[in-house]
Amino acid sequence: MRVAFVCGRFPTQAETPTLNIATGLLQRGQDVQVFAGGPQPGVPAHPDFERFSLAERTHYRPQIDRRIGARLALAAKGLRAHPGAERRVLLRALNPLRFWWRATSLEVFHDARMVLPHGPFDVAYCAFGVDGKRAARMWRSGALRVPLLTSFRGSDLLVYPRHGGPNYYSVLFGCGSLFLPVCRAFVPHLVAQGCPPEKIRVHPTGIDLSRHPFAPRPAPAAGETLQVCSVARLIESKGIQVALRAVRRLLDGGLDVQYTVAGNGLYRPALEQEIDRLQLRAHVTLAGSLPQQGVITLLQRSHMMLAPSFRGPKGAAEGIPNVLKEAMALGVPVIASQLEGIPELVVHDVTGLLVPPGDDEALAAAIQGLLRAPARWPDLIDGGRRIVESDYDINVLNDRLMGMFEEVVKRKE
Repeated sequence: MRVAFVCGRFPTQAETPTLNIATGLLQRGQDVQVFAGGPQPGVPAHPDFERFSLAERTHYRPQIDRRIGARLALAAKGLRAHPGAERRVLLRALNPLRFWWRATSLEVFHDARMVLPHGPFDVAYCAFGVDGKRAARMWRSGALRVPLLTSFRGSDLLVYPRHGGPNYYSVLFGCGSLFLPVCRAFVPHLVAQGCPPEKIRVHPTGIDLSRHPFAPRPAPAAGETLQVCSVARLIESKGIQVALRAVRRLLDGGLDVQYTVAGNGLYRPALEQEIDRLQLRAHVTLAGSLPQQGVITLLQRSHMMLAPSFRGPKGAAEGIPNVLKEAMALGVPVIASQLEGIPELVVHDVTGLLVPPGDDEALAAAIQGLLRAPARWPDLIDGGRRIVESDYDINVLNDRLMGMFEEVVKRKE
C-alpha cells in the first residue's frame, strides 16, 4: 500500500509518536512518502530518521515567496512542467474562488507540485487536525484524491477552532474518511464541531515498549533526596509553574527535593522568574530539550514523574501526554492532573495518582502521601505498566491503523 504521510514539522525531537507511526508502516512493508512543511530547526534528528532512510522519503514544500512577480513566474514554470491531467490539478490549485489567499500565495500549488511526482497513493494519513486541513486542500485540488485519515491530539481540536470559527474543520469532515482522536474525551468535541460520529475511531498514541524496559523505581530511602521530573513543552498550560509552587511547599515542610524539567518553549522566561521568586534555584533544573534516550534516562533516575497540566486561557489542554506512558512503562510512579484524556491512562490509586488541575497544594499533598506509603508503590507501578502494555503498545496500534487503511481503501473500491 502506498501511503502519503502529511505532517507539519518532520522530523521533530519532541514528537516521536509521529515518527513511530511512519517507521511502523515501513516495517509493515508499506511505501510511505512524507509531505511536511520542513524539519524542526536547531535540533538533531532522531536516530530512526537515518536508520529508516527517511530523508529519501521526506519532501518539503518550498517557502512562499512574498513577491507577486516571482510567484507568477513560478506558477507559469510549474504549469509548463506538468502537462495534461496534472496541469488541470495545478490550475485548480490556483483558483482563488476555491482556495482564496492560499491559491494566490501558491501554497496549494506548491503542495500539489510536491505530491504529484510521487503519486498515485492509496491512502493519506494526517498527523494532526491542521495537517488534515492541508490534505483536504490537496484532495480538493485533485492532487491527493484518496481516503484521508486524520488524528486529533490536543490544541488542534481544542484551540485552533476557537480562532478559526465553528466551521474550521467542516471541509475536512466532508471529504475525510476517518477521524482518530487520541482519547475518548475528545469524541464529544469532534461531534460538537460537526464531525459525523460514524467517522470517528478513538486511536491512542502508542510507545515502543522495547525501548522502555520495566525496572520498578523504589521509594527513596530515609534521608535520600527526592528526585521528581516533568517532561513538557514550556507553555503555560503544561502547569510547570504549579509544580514549582508545590516544590516550594515541600521544601517549606522540610522535605529535600530536586525537580528537573526537560523541554523548551516560549514560557521559559516566565518560569525562570517564578523560580527566582520562589527561591528555588538550588532545587530546580530547567534541562532544555532532550533526545528520546535523554528523556528515558531522566525518568529512570527520578522517583516520580509529574504532569500538572491545566486548561490554558485559550482553551489549550492535552489528550494524554505520551511521557506519562513512557514513565509508567519504565516503572516510575506518576502524578497527573484530572484533565481531558489523562484519567483514561492514570486511574487514580490504580495506575497512578490524579490531582485537580492547577492545585499546587493538592499536588504537594499527593507527593507527600505517596512518600509516606511506600507499600503502595509496587501496586501503582505494576498497574501503570499493565495499562500501557494493554492499551498503548505502538506495535498493536500500528497494526490497528493498518486495518483502518485497508478498510477505507476497500470501501473506496
